[in-house]
Amino acid sequence: MNTLYILDDPGRDKHFHHYTLTGLEKAGFQPDVVYCTGSIKNSRLHDLGHNAVTLGLSRTTYKNFNPVPILKIARLIRRNKAAVVHVQRHRALIYAGLACRITGTPVIYTIRQVRLIRNRTRRLAFNSITPALARIISVSRGSKEDFISRTGYPPEKIIVVPNGIDIKPYQDNIQRQEARRRFNLPQDRFIFGMAAGFRKAKDHLGLVRAFSLAAGETPGSIMVFAGTGAMEDAIRREIRKHSLENRIILTGRLTPDEIPYFLKALDVFVHASFREGMPAAILEAMASGLPVIATDAEGVPDIFDTPENIGRMIPKGDIPGLAEAMKELNNMDAEKLKAMGKAATKRLLQGFTSTQMAQGIIKVYQDVLKETGRARM
Repeated sequence: MNTLYILDDPGRDKHFHHYTLTGLEKAGFQPDVVYCTGSIKNSRLHDLGHNAVTLGLSRTTYKNFNPVPILKIARLIRRNKAAVVHVQRHRALIYAGLACRITGTPVIYTIRQVRLIRNRTRRLAFNSITPALARIISVSRGSKEDFISRTGYPPEKIIVVPNGIDIKPYQDNIQRQEARRRFNLPQDRFIFGMAAGFRKAKDHLGLVRAFSLAAGETPGSIMVFAGTGAMEDAIRREIRKHSLENRIILTGRLTPDEIPYFLKALDVFVHASFREGMPAAILEAMASGLPVIATDAEGVPDIFDTPENIGRMIPKGDIPGLAEAMKELNNMDAEKLKAMGKAATKRLLQGFTSTQMAQGIIKVYQDVLKETGRARM
């Protein structure tokens, strides 16, 4: 069963794409990764063994609406005899949706964040392709609700399939001492940490302010930020403003292989964000056995929807609340903190693994193919 899995460019090669493609292949599908721009030589998914092609579009052609991508996708659908097209981004959705209206091929669209349909132009573009749109996969209840409120799309056609991760890399026998040496972190301090790009939506500035409120009552603690991005200078200024240069450390960008080591160096993972879909960073922390302090951005309520005590969920923008949570966990009995981390891993296994994610997506494919009479193609 041939399918197309369309991404903007190889820079979008996230681990959950690899998990999805692997699951589809095991289920008997033959997905081809299609990049709208970029080179296959930069494709991590291709390096991992997945078949990949590129439309060879320039960024200008792709960014500015043009019929060329529509025709190229339509030709590819026909050449590959694709039974379904799965799209991951809004711009690719419009091109693929129009191509599928030509070929009569059903489209599946995954939404991974909120505010995707945020203006009249996007709403009109989305409406133009809805006849080809068979299902939407949403990574969280929050992103589904946001999409419905902005589009009026039928709720029954939006299926929630949470992001999932492979727990094994985070369960390897990495010792805390070794992990802290790797990042030149002190062995005897209580370490809060966050791994996220330095973007406004992640609210590193608010987290610096919260840590400044907690610092006086957590004298043995430090904060570590892993990442880079446009907000780095502003973050450094905020750190200096609160005289926290000796208590907040920036590691710079980490590779995916370094993240498990970074997480093992921490005592508590903190994720202060205004806007999400389903934050993989929190899932990775849970896989590492870390308690989590997080704001209630989309996806986070889904994670905390459990009787298990996995950490603390704080309202978005509640800086004093973040500070109180950090003080509480910093001063918590070590055994209670460890039990909280184990509960976080247990919660992950209940519904946020790569296998569960792949199974949910496969079920969507199967339902679409059955409804459209393409199951035997």
